[in-house]
Amino acid sequence: MFWNDPQREFEEALATLAVPDIKVLHLDKEGALAVKIRVEREDLIGRYLIYSPTPEPDTDEDWLLDIRLYSHTFRADRASIILDDLGLITQALRIHIEERKKFFDNKERFKKAPVTGYAPGHRG
Repeated sequence: MFWNDPQREFEEALATLAVPDIKVLHLDKEGALAVKIRVEREDLIGRYLIYSPTPEPDTDEDWLLDIRLYSHTFRADRASIILDDLGLITQALRIHIEERKKFFDNKERFKKAPVTGYAPGHRG
C-alpha cells in the first residue's frame, strides 16, 4: 500500500501507528531502489505500507510504478476526504479542491454543496 502525504499532515500519527504484520517503509529515509529490492526480491510475502511525505511522482519518474500499479494507494489528505464525503470515486478533482480549501473548510457551506455521486460513464 502506498501513502503519499505531501503536506505531512499525518507524519506524527504514522509514528504511533501499529498494525500487526505491516512493515512501514519511509521513502524519505530509504531510497526507492532499496525499497524495490526489499519488496520484490528479499521479502515476497511481507506486507508493506510505503509512506512518502512527497506528492505522487509522475509515472515516467516513478521508480516504484510497477509496485504502485498492483498495490492500493491510501489517501487521507483533506482533499481526498472531501471527495469521499461528496461520494466522488475519482481523484481527478483533488487539485481543484485543494485550491479551494477555504471554501470547503466552511462547514455550513460544505453541507449545502450538492452531492451527485459521480461515477465514470454515468449520465444523470
